[in-house]
Amino acid sequence: MGIPRSARELKSLRATADAMTAPVNERSKLMNTLWGASKKQIALAVVLADFAALNVYAIAQHGLVGIFELAFSSAATTLLFVDLSIALSMVMVWMWQDARQHDISPIPYVLLTLGLGSVGPLLYLIRRFGRDPVAAPHSVLATRPYAARA
Repeated sequence: MGIPRSARELKSLRATADAMTAPVNERSKLMNTLWGASKKQIALAVVLADFAALNVYAIAQHGLVGIFELAFSSAATTLLFVDLSIALSMVMVWMWQDARQHDISPIPYVLLTLGLGSVGPLLYLIRRFGRDPVAAPHSVLATRPYAARA
């Protein structure tokens, strides 16, 4: 490359040098910005892809009706189905509240959860981790502390 001939080339060289000598933390932030996805998003996407593949395999093997027949074929599998339903209901309540706080429509994710189970929350978390943190809404900030309510 040789000796820089302009201020622009000099700035470019300085930026490259700064990036190479930056602490590891700053470099990982730079890579996250460049790739557009955090490690959490990538991990969730891998889980989502594997879970979706398992769904396709199970439906191909047993059919949609067959999956529900197997889910209620014994007390043990019924217990697992009911437990999963309770857990996903709690996740949907949390997801609804969290989405509203971050100006995200919760409806698509709740519908996906009702139809496809964990696919809805996984997609929501991928989207949620992709957004910059948003300040709490004014209504939350305006509430009085618990001690003052007594």
